[in-house]
Amino acid sequence: MDKVINSYDKIASFYDQLGQLVFNGALKKAQVELLNGYKGKNILIIGAGTGSALKDFEADQFESIDLLDISEQMHDRFFDTGISKSPNINYFLKDGRIPDLQKHYELIMFPFFLDQFDEEEIRKILISYRSTQSKFDDLAIIDFTKPKKFKHKVIAKIMLYFFRITTGYTLNKIPSIFKVSDEILSDAKKKEKHYYGSFIKSSVYSCI
Repeated sequence: MDKVINSYDKIASFYDQLGQLVFNGALKKAQVELLNGYKGKNILIIGAGTGSALKDFEADQFESIDLLDISEQMHDRFFDTGISKSPNINYFLKDGRIPDLQKHYELIMFPFFLDQFDEEEIRKILISYRSTQSKFDDLAIIDFTKPKKFKHKVIAKIMLYFFRITTGYTLNKIPSIFKVSDEILSDAKKKEKHYYGSFIKSSVYSCI
């Protein structure tokens, strides 16, 4: 895990620009549209990166936002943004795989976080959060689906290769994230939306 921490530090300076270029803003758009539905609420973002989606909002539009990530450079770049100065916005350098919920959240969001892990690890993470169900209302996953279109397969292949050589990423394919989440959260109500020709999906599981 330390190798991943150090490697993501190295690409933090251009991570958002790369995503904007390759996915035409879809990575951020999916997050912004979801957050729009939770104004006035308490939100926890796991694997928050630079928190770029929050640049579209004012801090007082939310009760609170807590962000978790393990990259010091991602953390530092977040504090270059104006919203980071607000007392109701907190960024913790912490491993988000292990839930440590200190208050109740209306939304826990995993934006492009679970794709780092294989299905077995994803299952463990989601089971851990499912066990803290009384501490949150909705759990949202925004991530890549298994590519079906030729264009998406090419992008996925290049993307995986890039992250293998720059971050120590070990997977050779995009994991079946939503297959696992549908299994673990099978009793929750689900809303989903697709982006970038269905290569990106947002699934919101209502657990109340």
